[in-house]
Amino acid sequence: MVELMQVSNQVAITAANSIHTAPELLTELAGHEDIQVRQAVAGNPNTPTDVLLQLAEEFPQEFVKNPVLPLLQLENPEFHKLIPYSVIQNILACEGAPQEWLRLFATYVCYDYLLAIVHNPQASKQVLQLVAENEYCGAVIHELIELHVNIAGEMKSGWQEYADNKLQYIQDILKSEYYHPRDKGQYYKFTFWELGLSCNFVKLQNMYERLSLNVPTLHQKNYGNY
Repeated sequence: MVELMQVSNQVAITAANSIHTAPELLTELAGHEDIQVRQAVAGNPNTPTDVLLQLAEEFPQEFVKNPVLPLLQLENPEFHKLIPYSVIQNILACEGAPQEWLRLFATYVCYDYLLAIVHNPQASKQVLQLVAENEYCGAVIHELIELHVNIAGEMKSGWQEYADNKLQYIQDILKSEYYHPRDKGQYYKFTFWELGLSCNFVKLQNMYERLSLNVPTLHQKNYGNY
């Protein structure tokens, strides 16, 4: 077999896109330096499941659109439990995430999953209601739900003023003494989403949290860190 590094990028991309490419070669191509090659492998139904799960964090859109995903779910209704935590976060936040997954994870007792869901512009009203009813849905997520395009987007007028007031309220919440510095990152996440910047949800999380750590809260000043 020709060494992978000797194959031109265009040939590699063509092979990665082909449904006739053997799983063994797709496994090799999954480690290609060209992002377009890896992206194509993530969307190829012949790609081995373990390789798909490895690529899903980098390419959640391609993963959820992969034709093999419904088959994997049909074969194993618990398939979602095999997916790493950080990958689930990216999937829930991306457009194209299966609505049944959004409904399912909206009931999980996991703050980060709920946050990812409300960042998804395609989350339905039903899904958002499930999030709002979840015991792990804090004040920040409640406010983000009210700003969601499927909720606030129905306003005929005054949306900008409404959004500005809500964003200020969210900032005030995050500056309060009751919030850990990590929670301040949620405002930055939402701001990026509002600007229409499509980003890797998990990779940005650390950056947001580092930004928020630079602003000490009253809790930190008086009592120290958690």
